[in-house]
Amino acid sequence: MGNIIYITHYDPDDERSLSGTIHSVYRELKVNKLGISVYHIDGGLVEKSGQLLNRLLRSIGIAVDCRFTTLFAMIVGLYLSFRVMFFPHATIVAIVASHYIPFLITNKKIIYISDATFRASSEIYSYIADMPKWQQTQCDQNEARTLRKSHFILLPSKWAADSAKQHYGISPEKIFQISFGPNIPIDVIEKYFVPKTAPTEEVRFLFVSADWKRKGGDIAVEICRRLEQNGIKTRLITIGKTPEHITKIDFVDDRGFLFKSDKNQLAEICLAYQEAHFFILPTKAEAFGIVFSEAKAFGVPCIAYDVGGTASAIAHEENGLLLPLGAQPERFVEALMPFIESSARYDELSKNSRQAYIDKAQWSNWRALIIKLMD
Repeated sequence: MGNIIYITHYDPDDERSLSGTIHSVYRELKVNKLGISVYHIDGGLVEKSGQLLNRLLRSIGIAVDCRFTTLFAMIVGLYLSFRVMFFPHATIVAIVASHYIPFLITNKKIIYISDATFRASSEIYSYIADMPKWQQTQCDQNEARTLRKSHFILLPSKWAADSAKQHYGISPEKIFQISFGPNIPIDVIEKYFVPKTAPTEEVRFLFVSADWKRKGGDIAVEICRRLEQNGIKTRLITIGKTPEHITKIDFVDDRGFLFKSDKNQLAEICLAYQEAHFFILPTKAEAFGIVFSEAKAFGVPCIAYDVGGTASAIAHEENGLLLPLGAQPERFVEALMPFIESSARYDELSKNSRQAYIDKAQWSNWRALIIKLMD
């Protein structure tokens, strides 16, 4: 079966990389009973040179990431081709590396992992629209080369999988849709998990994000405000970068910015999930949302917009609430009321959330699938 060459420009030991996806997959692959060794490879000096050049360009007012160009992909591809030669019996697992794989020269099997395709991302993320058109074209071409070169492609959502098939003509047989898991270790989840009971005196919402604006923080506040106006006592627990004026609102309970790498702060995060009745994140752009998997692990139903890959993370009125992009706060309130007023309906929603985590949102599923594809 051989070993695994884990290719990514992120640090796989950093729990924060890509919301924990890089670290979680890496950690799971190293925990196997087959004696498979996992070796991390990045772009080395080529990557560092690209980062340095980016800083120099920004200093003179040119906002271009040279790492996402065809020239960089060619250079780093040659560098990585040389590196992987020293692992004669190995499978390449490349994660979010469409600028590393296009020109890689190897006869090794490539399993490619990402949260979205470039074309799908360009439809919802504004930072891509801000790229020069020539760079968008090169990124799209690199994505196409990467997907064609890969033997298998693992994506977390139907939205991303459909894009790979429709926008890039990739055969469905190469594509596997598999949900991301939570960025919290299983033993920690089980330590703090307590079955939910329906809200009675107070409805508690949890909002977790470092990007208040894009993740819909103001909308979350307005939803809680409307509930308060309807006579329903509400508390909004916030974790992340909450604007100062928001923290002064009576029903807002800000816990600050907490790091999962710190044992005590991770415990605070878990306690917040334990307290919450609903997890609310009306984000305007989302490829999948690992936080949704975290919420489900604690039996917390999720509330979000139907955008990007969120429909693969949340099933409307089954384990959460999913409203059309642009729906106003009053629409969310209308959708919430049946579950606030009926303990039976809330209990079912919470139990389904926990079951969705158990059945689908497990990183061990990724390990099992990758090892199966290696064989």
